Amino acid sequence: MRFRNTKLEVEQKKSNVVRRLTIFLGGIAGVLVVVTVVVSVGYASKGSELMIVEREISKLTTENGEIEEQIVRLTSVSNLVEGIEETDFIDPENIEYLSSDLAQGQDIIAKLP
Repeated sequence: MRFRNTKLEVEQKKSNVVRRLTIFLGGIAGVLVVVTVVVSVGYASKGSELMIVEREISKLTTENGEIEEQIVRLTSVSNLVEGIEETDFIDPENIEYLSSDLAQGQDIIAKLP
């Protein structure tokens, strides 16, 4: 009889070990699933943030190009104005037009000596 009790006890112990192992492995699998979901959500939010940053970079790059164009236009105009002021150009007060009769070859408007 003792042999039967021992066999029954061994089977119960095996059953208990299998049950505990199943619960343990199920717990580990559950934890892994939760960790995977949390990490996936974290990556998705980082992707969203990255997309927002890339849009901002694109917007700023466009604005930078527009500002550079304005700088080029303003500096070229200001350089032109400064050049005119340095060469003493003035606004014309008396404008004289030459008649077209002189330009037909009869009289030369300007001659070299």
